[in-house]
Amino acid sequence: MAAASSGSSTSVQTQMTQDSHAEHMNRLKQLIHLVENALVNVLSQTDIALQQNAESGESGKTGDEDPHRLERYLEDFLNVSDQLEDLLESMQAAERMTALSQKYAPKPVSSTRTDISQDTQTYTDYLSIARNQISISNELQDLLADFVKSKLT
Repeated sequence: MAAASSGSSTSVQTQMTQDSHAEHMNRLKQLIHLVENALVNVLSQTDIALQQNAESGESGKTGDEDPHRLERYLEDFLNVSDQLEDLLESMQAAERMTALSQKYAPKPVSSTRTDISQDTQTYTDYLSIARNQISISNELQDLLADFVKSKLT
């Protein structure tokens, strides 16, 4: 029974990771489509502006209906590009967190006390490991700070 519970705990975590990945991929596809459309708008408006400038140079008239349209399209393109960059950074951070999670806490935390098996760990054990890692990190930071101080004096 505990092995079945362990499997369900692991599968729940795997499912959550897959759902997050699927959400990121769907959003990525949407943003790529938006970037494509925004770029097409910028390029077409640039073409129109260049044609109008060429015509106005020949005839001496200005024919631009909305001089700020190109700026708006360019701002839209940059806005969507920023969103795409943020999403990619978020995806990269999520991937790093998943990898570190597997490295430093390879056993999933059991969701209930009855799920405990060899393949899972209790929340108390997880907190103990986290506290231990934090204390080791703090000790290392102190050692490095002492080393730097000794080299500066």
